Amino acid sequence: MGKPDNDFLVYLPIYDIWHEQPGRYLMFDIHKMREKAPRFIEAVNTICESGYDVDYISDAFLQQTVVRNGQLVTPGKAAYKAVIVPAARLMPVETLAQLEKLARQGGGGGLMGGVAGVGGG
Repeated sequence: MGKPDNDFLVYLPIYDIWHEQPGRYLMFDIHKMREKAPRFIEAVNTICESGYDVDYISDAFLQQTVVRNGQLVTPGKAAYKAVIVPAARLMPVETLAQLEKLARQGGGGGLMGGVAGVGGG
């Protein structure tokens, strides 16, 4: 079986997506991302247009990600250069703490626009 060879993980700001939808939008549909999360898709497109490939990562999978040999390694054993956080307004405290922990351990990361509020849903 082949191994993923994408360069970066991109944090999926699901709390922002849920918060920005009218009513009680709770369903997530990857095929409607342009409509439901245009800022997120713009960030992904910017990265891809720069010649890099990405995979999305959720809060839950980020909690299980570790640093090995300077790379971020996910539960599925895929390795990445860094995690990129597009402009997020809402993020669980645990997610921010994990991002800081991974950075301290030598895992790369970057913010595109920063995080405005921590606490999540």
